[in-house]
Amino acid sequence: MKRFDYLMPTNIKEAIEAQLQYGERAKFISGGTDVLVRLKQRALDVDCLVSLRRIPELKGIEANGNTIRIGAMSTFRELIQSQLIKEQLPGLWKAARVLANPQIRNVATIGGNISNAAPSADSVPPLMVLNTNLLIHTPNGLREEALEDFFLGPGKTRLKEGEVLKEIVVNLPPVNCKTFFVKVGRVSQDIAVVNGAMAIELEGDQVKTVKCVLGAVAPTPLRLKGVEQRLLGQKIDPHLLRDVQQLAEEEVRPISDVRASAEYRRHLSGVIVRRLIEMATGI
Repeated sequence: MKRFDYLMPTNIKEAIEAQLQYGERAKFISGGTDVLVRLKQRALDVDCLVSLRRIPELKGIEANGNTIRIGAMSTFRELIQSQLIKEQLPGLWKAARVLANPQIRNVATIGGNISNAAPSADSVPPLMVLNTNLLIHTPNGLREEALEDFFLGPGKTRLKEGEVLKEIVVNLPPVNCKTFFVKVGRVSQDIAVVNGAMAIELEGDQVKTVKCVLGAVAPTPLRLKGVEQRLLGQKIDPHLLRDVQQLAEEEVRPISDVRASAEYRRHLSGVIVRRLIEMATGI
């Protein structure tokens, strides 16, 4: 592994200035669970790593009106330990609990998990179904970006040079809206073969609102709008479950890789969507 500079600024302004000084040859690092592996594998070549670990503005989890604000440097261990996350964002809490292993969860951050733009990122589906926004610190101030619009492709986001993800702003769902998360991997600690989340609100026995997102089935986390449209206003029954399972299989755009074939991922997508609905309705 080649030598590189390692900087540890204590505020966002210093971090941005350091990154701009090195330009594209610098990279921000949070927990380091992805960046350091890629450096060792020579899949990443940099002259400077700018650590965000000592910046207090990037930490903390708090309720603010109808939102929960999560600092980008919050670790998955902190998410699991947060009673606020467990009670108000159970889908995200469950995703945090099944991410990798305890050693990784102790250092991996939610901001890093999002910014790496892996299609399989466990934190993204349960956040996307809640219309989450990202607060981004730029050289010229703050801007807000919808999480759903943030990803451009594997490893690619709308973050520009000198921009830092500061905060994840999660919009709390209505009281009767429930969120669920499911992950399937080769083993419990593995990267997801397919993962998915659903936010669903029932009125009596009919679906009033619903949002469904799957990961690892397309170049970016994928919202299943066809599934959502089919569910709206409908009573959940076995016939409808079969329909949405088939629709999910038709909407996804998976690839084959070392973890699974495209065909298996397509099949799993339908199974996971059906399972999410069954969890919501108790069928």
